[in-house]
Amino acid sequence: MSVDQTSQLLQLILNSVLMMAVCGLILMGLLAHQGVIYQRLQWVNREYRDQLVGTARLQRDRFSALKTHQLTLRQHYRQIQRSIFLTYGGLWLLAFSTLCLALRTLWNVGGLIPISLGFFMGGNGLLLLGFGVALLEVRRSQGSVLAELRDWVGWGSVESMAGSPETSDKMAPQRGRSRSQPQLLPAKRINAG
Repeated sequence: MSVDQTSQLLQLILNSVLMMAVCGLILMGLLAHQGVIYQRLQWVNREYRDQLVGTARLQRDRFSALKTHQLTLRQHYRQIQRSIFLTYGGLWLLAFSTLCLALRTLWNVGGLIPISLGFFMGGNGLLLLGFGVALLEVRRSQGSVLAELRDWVGWGSVESMAGSPETSDKMAPQRGRSRSQPQLLPAKRINAG
């Protein structure tokens, strides 16, 4: 091999290795995100089971909200899992690209470079597709996380207000309100003396 061919081969190898590193970093982020979704799903499953078995006070609205939230989290989990599989596929294709280029340094076979470039393009395509699916899932899950926080704050305030006898008469007019109206928390009394 000439010096020009060697430098071009080294540049191709470095490109493949760099893309493998980028793919690995994206994969680590996706796996961490999948772990967060899995933990949230376990928490919802536990609360759903408590509502179903009867260890927690049964609330029909809360029960149906947990069921829909459980289905939503399962969809998010499946979508992030698809993204992880696509990214793994991209990582393998990039690894095969690097392997073909490494074999080209050992054997002077001209067909290995086009095969390597094919693997490289396929790996980059799968990486971009997996990253795009992950971005769509993150965009969808941000809305569901905000809705989950609003529901959690709403349910927490109802349960805390139901326990105090001085707020039971304040809750009577609120029972007939629609679900879309915001719920106001009662003001705390401070003893000044």
